[in-house]
Amino acid sequence: MIKLAVLEADRIAQGAKFVLADTSELPSIFTARPEARARLRDFFSSHIRIRNTRRAYMEAVRQFAAFCAELGITDLARVEAVHVAAFVERQLQTNSRPTVKQRLAALRMLFDWMVVGQVIGTNPAHAVRGPKYTQKKGKTPVLAPEGPASCSMASI
Repeated sequence: MIKLAVLEADRIAQGAKFVLADTSELPSIFTARPEARARLRDFFSSHIRIRNTRRAYMEAVRQFAAFCAELGITDLARVEAVHVAAFVERQLQTNSRPTVKQRLAALRMLFDWMVVGQVIGTNPAHAVRGPKYTQKKGKTPVLAPEGPASCSMASI
């Protein structure tokens, strides 16, 4: 599917581009039109700067492209909100809610990037609601009023 040549951090720091490998390896949904292929390359090379985020987003795009291929969708212009919603529902069957939310965020960002580049007219992922996820217990401890915080406040 999507093969990306991950450059070393020092090459990225020197201004080297993060490039797509062989374009024949890309999913057909992104190779149907040259402008879509170019925007995808630009999205991952200049818009997503953090390597781990880039990898997670690439995986989301790869899985969505495979999902679209199963449905017979070969052009980005044919993707609708119902397809993105079905993808989210399928992801919920095998992945955690935070993972599915991240993948939906990746698709929203990518489709926004495609809209700005005038590859597609509207963002099909915009109207799709992600799964609700709330964290019951935070990682930050609550300090007691008579604890170390009160000593710091008293010294001021």
